Amino acid sequence: MTYTGLVRALGKVKELEGRLPRESGEDGKVVLAKIEAGEDNEVWGIRFRTVEETMRDTAGRLLELEREFGAVKA
Repeated sequence: MTYTGLVRALGKVKELEGRLPRESGEDGKVVLAKIEAGEDNEVWGIRFRTVEETMRDTAGRLLELEREFGAVKA
């Protein structure tokens, strides 16, 4: 996962509109590692979540906490 990928995934969360940094393009040449574990996943019944799912749920929880406790000023 790259910085750009994280920004794009979080950009799908409506409540974060206007709160995310712009894509820098600095990670355009990054080569990501990829692990193929399809057969093992089937044997064990594992389903890995996508980055988008993980970022959406994480952002949702952080937004819940922000609403509950209020935004923290730096």
